[in-house]
Amino acid sequence: AVATKTAEYVQHLEGLNTKLLDTRKTLPGLRIAQKYAVTVGGGQNHRLGLFDAFLIKENHIMAAGGIAQAIAKAHQIAPGKPVEVEVETWD
Repeated sequence: AVATKTAEYVQHLEGLNTKLLDTRKTLPGLRIAQKYAVTVGGGQNHRLGLFDAFLIKENHIMAAGGIAQAIAKAHQIAPGKPVEVEVETWD
């Protein structure tokens, strides 16, 4: 079901220069199988766990005092680890 549904979404995105990425949110005990199914369907794995990249969210930005400060802190903690910022609006 996961591979089939992923393939449907990937087909809709064809020609749009867009990638379909999965999330870490999987059924308990099935993470590896579900992430594999996404790749079989033509999607890509985003992150396997919290260990492989920083994902800065609104609460992190507020706690750090701003986006720049949150990114700087992430780079300070683990230089070289990818840093992503969740965006809810373009404004």
